[in-house]
Amino acid sequence: MFFHQTFALIDLWKVALLFLLEASLSFDNSLALASIANTLPKSQRKSVLFIGVFSAFILRFITIIAVFYIVDLIYLQIFAGLYLIYLGCKFFFFKPSKEKKTATKKGFWKTVFLIEFTDFSFSLDSIFAGIGLISGTSHVSSKLWIVYVGGMIGLIFMRFFAKGVSAMLQKFPFINLSTHLILILIGLKLIMEVLRKTLFTNISAHIAPVIEIAFWSGVFLSLMIGLLLRKQISK
Repeated sequence: MFFHQTFALIDLWKVALLFLLEASLSFDNSLALASIANTLPKSQRKSVLFIGVFSAFILRFITIIAVFYIVDLIYLQIFAGLYLIYLGCKFFFFKPSKEKKTATKKGFWKTVFLIEFTDFSFSLDSIFAGIGLISGTSHVSSKLWIVYVGGMIGLIFMRFFAKGVSAMLQKFPFINLSTHLILILIGLKLIMEVLRKTLFTNISAHIAPVIEIAFWSGVFLSLMIGLLLRKQISK
């Protein structure tokens, strides 16, 4: 059953990491949502963003329920792993376009739909990252609460504490680099877990802890890179 969830202390680290990823990756996303809302009159902007927050909880909950039934599919895990690696590499090797797009005015409910669609597409990043973080557990479906809670905490902070998150990102400008390195690590972890469960079943029990240790060591090093670069620049 979907509600048969389990808890371990290490899950708190996973939730914290998901929050960090969500806060870092979603900052630009929140600006995009705000720009869509700004096409409406000022009197309607708060309403459309409130509806967006409320429905985001429901949409992500429905999405994670759907993921519950397909999370064990090998093709989904491979796709999620490759997608996360692509996102990470895109940050390092592809420069975003500097062309400014002017948003055209739309009706209230069309704007609501556009915000929901945009937010849903952005949420795939954190959902896939969450799947990667819980991929090493024996019963992945029993840890889907991590994906939801981590994503929701990030969503709440981005919508209601955007200034604080912005200040944190400005104080640690290279945390964005760290989070994209972590995305690549999560993608690699997902693919390694697929290989472990399919090609290396005979030694699967021996490989599992090696993957976990290598992954969390990589996460620690990635975070240290962001902090050390900040100290180096500030000198």
